[in-house]
Amino acid sequence: VHDPEVPSFIASYVPIPLCFHQASEAAVVWWYKVLTLEQLSAVQAKHKDESVMVVGGLTSRGVSKYFNQTAPYNRPVLSSVLVDITSIPALTAIVPVSDKNCLSVGAAVSLTALLAALRQTASDNPYLETLAHHMSKVANHQVRNAATWAGNLSLARAFPSFPSDLVTG
Repeated sequence: VHDPEVPSFIASYVPIPLCFHQASEAAVVWWYKVLTLEQLSAVQAKHKDESVMVVGGLTSRGVSKYFNQTAPYNRPVLSSVLVDITSIPALTAIVPVSDKNCLSVGAAVSLTALLAALRQTASDNPYLETLAHHMSKVANHQVRNAATWAGNLSLARAFPSFPSDLVTG
């Protein structure tokens, strides 16, 4: 099965840094989309006294409510500052490290992109083939397209009862 062709207006999209905020009686919530590590650092410095959460797909919002006793009706508690890191090249890169027969994978790499990279290099390393097979069973296509591998590990760290398919032992 092949994905449909990406429309040209989407394929040629160039991301730009964004900043939104919403103020209510309860709180002020900030949402940033950053394009560089320097911009990420600047946001963290600006909000040094607030809870800053870096996000990829933010798929944790759909499952964390089951692990912080707010399900099924309440939403999970989010930080007051959310920073989308999915457009930072250093964090979305997958780089083969040939002399070590491994991959260097950025924290904002989606499960789908990581799975494709593992399958591409699996012929050189049987462990990667096993990992790729296992990762193909994680969640569903929509979640794997949005979720990041590092976000999965972060969710498992925050909620030890979360049955992460990527965390072992």
